[in-house]
Amino acid sequence: GFRPPVFNGLANWSYVFTDYPLFWPAMRNTLWLVLVMVSCRVVFGLGVGLLITRIRTGAGIFRTLFYLPYLAPPVAATLAFVFLLNPGTGPVNTVLESLGLPAPGWFTDADWSKPALTALALWGVGDLMVIFMAALLDVP
Repeated sequence: GFRPPVFNGLANWSYVFTDYPLFWPAMRNTLWLVLVMVSCRVVFGLGVGLLITRIRTGAGIFRTLFYLPYLAPPVAATLAFVFLLNPGTGPVNTVLESLGLPAPGWFTDADWSKPALTALALWGVGDLMVIFMAALLDVP
């Protein structure tokens, strides 16, 4: 930080693509999260919006129930998910173990961390639901 910068052309990118060992796993994980998480959020938000626009009685209650998690701060929602999906003491794993099913390490296992993060993203799908409901109800 005390010497003037030296232009090195594309040497940094050459290093990243050829010698940096974590680049390609990080790229695969990022692409998976973007493609799967965004697709699931859009499909789930559209499905919930379609469902609520078709309901005649209690639509306001369902709209509120699906929108409330979006209002929770992201840190609070993440802490709630970490509590619920705790491998040792979480209620989800306790129920799975009582049913005789394997209890995964949701955020600690490499195979289960992406589905757990996707579930966390689906938890706050209320914003997309409202946008799709506005489009479905022909709000200009």
